[in-house]
Amino acid sequence: MPVNNVSSNQPTATNRSTNQTNSSKNSSLGAVDKDAFLKLLVTQLQNQDPLNPMEDKEFIAQMAQFSSLEQMQNLNKQVKDGNKEVLDLLTFMHLQNRQCFGKMNETLTAIKDGLSKKSKTD
Repeated sequence: MPVNNVSSNQPTATNRSTNQTNSSKNSSLGAVDKDAFLKLLVTQLQNQDPLNPMEDKEFIAQMAQFSSLEQMQNLNKQVKDGNKEVLDLLTFMHLQNRQCFGKMNETLTAIKDGLSKKSKTD
């Protein structure tokens, strides 16, 4: 039986460098993205032993992991979007408060000036 696309597991200098770069990228991302997960799963299914295929339980567990990963990524995006909206709202409120306090200061200054003119005339 011919075997195609088999690569050596021995790390070469190029592979080590690439693996280190990929490893640092993945560690900075915190996890493997869903595209990589699907590619890994498809490769696993393509290269399984036909006489001893993957157990249904294993396949279902991996799909559940994928689903959980996708849900966590969606939740993370929603939280980030919500944080941006809250920050935008707080910025708007801050600007409104500054304008309000500016108007209040103008009004109080005008009242004070009016009272001081009135007291000088009396």
